Amino acid sequence: MAIFNTLTRKFVLISIIGLCLLAVYMYAAILFLHHIKGEGTSINLAGQLRFRSFKMAWLVQKITLEGRPENAALLKKGLKDEVAGFEEIIENLQKGSRELQIRPVTKHRKDALLIFDSIVNDWNLIFKPALLEIITLPPPKKKFRIMTISSMPM
Repeated sequence: MAIFNTLTRKFVLISIIGLCLLAVYMYAAILFLHHIKGEGTSINLAGQLRFRSFKMAWLVQKITLEGRPENAALLKKGLKDEVAGFEEIIENLQKGSRELQIRPVTKHRKDALLIFDSIVNDWNLIFKPALLEIITLPPPKKKFRIMTISSMPM
């Protein structure tokens, strides 16, 4: 071919091909980054749900073991705050949040939606009512002792 008879023309052609490949790669990267926008925040919120559930369990344990009413009241306030925080995270994950730049858990991720719906149902039907009831209970009159397997008499 007469077009490629000089080294300069070959270099220009190779450069154009390279720039086209670079442009396609950059476009694909931009599409990918746009697609995963907010996914890290969603994963972080899911981790916060797990953390808050452990913290609520710890607070319930501390409330049942606390002998002084003033300390139990502080722990109950902390439990109430954790319940509110848990609710807020569930709402953000369900509806999405412009502020956090996350999309709602939708039909596009069916496996995540099934798990998330199960968590929300358990929260609304079992855990939240039980925790709210614990918050309204009067402080214990005596201190309870939780027995572990290692402290049980043999």
